Amino acid sequence: MTFPIYVIHYTANKKRKKFIDWQFQIEGIDDYQYIEEYDKEKVTYGHYRKYFNVTESEFKQRQPRYFPWGLHNLKEEEVSLCLKHKLALEKFLKTGESYCLIFEDDVILADNFLVKLNDYLSYIPQDWGIAFIGQAVDKRISKEELQTQKYWYL
Repeated sequence: MTFPIYVIHYTANKKRKKFIDWQFQIEGIDDYQYIEEYDKEKVTYGHYRKYFNVTESEFKQRQPRYFPWGLHNLKEEEVSLCLKHKLALEKFLKTGESYCLIFEDDVILADNFLVKLNDYLSYIPQDWGIAFIGQAVDKRISKEELQTQKYWYL
């Protein structure tokens, strides 16, 4: 199983990078690339505008449809993370591969991760576009909805 693996990483967090390297070594993952451009201290409106068609005021706010409590100023790290994900996807598209993995630097891999991933991928729907293999931003499957031997929830 070969495909590009990218790790979104904030360069100031050296402990996380060491932890990622350690986990990947244990799991036999030795071919991966860190995405370290666009750290929060270096992101400007100009960087963001290069990729997204937004005004400066939009750059500083989010859409309320995602956040019922309304608009708020974007944190620098949120803009940084968005740009790092975009860069990882751009790099992936240049590879010609069918899919890739993008991790953030706070990932904790399950034991035997690649074996489990291979198994999970054998069950993935044919028409998939993006598959999330973890839990984040309160996007979790409730215990009541979990089913034995079901790997993908649409």
